[in-house]
Amino acid sequence: MSHLLSLPPELISEITVRLAYKDLKALSVVSFTTRQLVLPSLFRSVLWNISSGSQCIKEAHDEVNNAGTKIKHVIQRVLVIMPFCYQFTDVNRALALPIYVFQFLETLPKLSDIVIHHWTVRVRLQDLHFFPKIAKQTSLRHLSFSSEYGSHANGQPVSGPEGLESLSVKWHVADGQDPGSAMSHLYEFLRPSLGTLTCLELHDYPILKFCVLGPACTSLRKLKYTTYNQSPQVLETIAEMFPHVTDLAMLFQTCVWVDEFLEPLSSFRDLTHLTLSLDFEIAADDSLDEDHDFAWYRRCFFRRFRAAEEIAKVCPKLQRCNWIQLNIDSKCNDQEHEFVIREEAGHRVVKPVMQWWMANHYKKRHGGPLPDDMVKENAYWEQYTWQ
Repeated sequence: MSHLLSLPPELISEITVRLAYKDLKALSVVSFTTRQLVLPSLFRSVLWNISSGSQCIKEAHDEVNNAGTKIKHVIQRVLVIMPFCYQFTDVNRALALPIYVFQFLETLPKLSDIVIHHWTVRVRLQDLHFFPKIAKQTSLRHLSFSSEYGSHANGQPVSGPEGLESLSVKWHVADGQDPGSAMSHLYEFLRPSLGTLTCLELHDYPILKFCVLGPACTSLRKLKYTTYNQSPQVLETIAEMFPHVTDLAMLFQTCVWVDEFLEPLSSFRDLTHLTLSLDFEIAADDSLDEDHDFAWYRRCFFRRFRAAEEIAKVCPKLQRCNWIQLNIDSKCNDQEHEFVIREEAGHRVVKPVMQWWMANHYKKRHGGPLPDDMVKENAYWEQYTWQ
């Protein structure tokens, strides 16, 4: 131990950040000196279980008030979640984030990441004003949360925090007295960080009019957007608003693929990764009759294979095109179809990525041949499953 303590602090820091969490805990109880050395690594990321009930809230409030100053000064990431025993299958019963949590987060000067578990904990609309306060007192750069179900947008919108680099929001807010007020509240929350955002994820609400956001957000590189919009024109608007996006995921709810999507996709000149959820089976009148119908999987795959080839022609930098079929069976499972685009002999070629159901021992259930030159990305499955 004396040899370790004789090393320069910078070298000790490099050692401790590479230790497993259990080793950090063991080292922290050796002596006062070693505890001070491992504190930055031991408490860099914190998982905070909260629960309902007045007694639980009081105990948690006392705990955070008694947290040592040194610990508060090393925390960089906080994940807030409800304990398993309090989780509900009904998403409407998720716990609203208590005020004391916001107050504690304001006391963490090095805090850069806040993740509020979207399934078990929700943020009330009237509490959004805490986030810009937290950002001013901390180093907040990454934020993820879900708004409370049943919220109505009344009163003045709240300006969100400045300087965010990534933001993920599930927005379950309905219009208040004024039509469009739910969207205006969301726009105002996004606006202060539009000059710095590189990653934006938006979920679970109707159509967004991105043009209302004002000047183009040139910093954004990754966008994931769930929408009920049925028009290919939404992609044109997104391309204008976020012209330098390289990673785009558009999850269209109950929207059918048409060739008209190709033109707006061609507007994304820097696009390298694309994920889409668009329906092909409605037009083909080909629905799943029973779970695990591999022949149906194959037909769905080839429809998306052909579409991926067309998309690759209009997106010159595209390297990967993934398709997601939402809620395909009785268990509401999603089905993924993945394709990579490679240069071969001076030509761009689209190659499928092999999925579990494509394995040779399911061959009799496929209802026809599959491509021979599929990409096997996972070494484990390549060795054991695909044979």
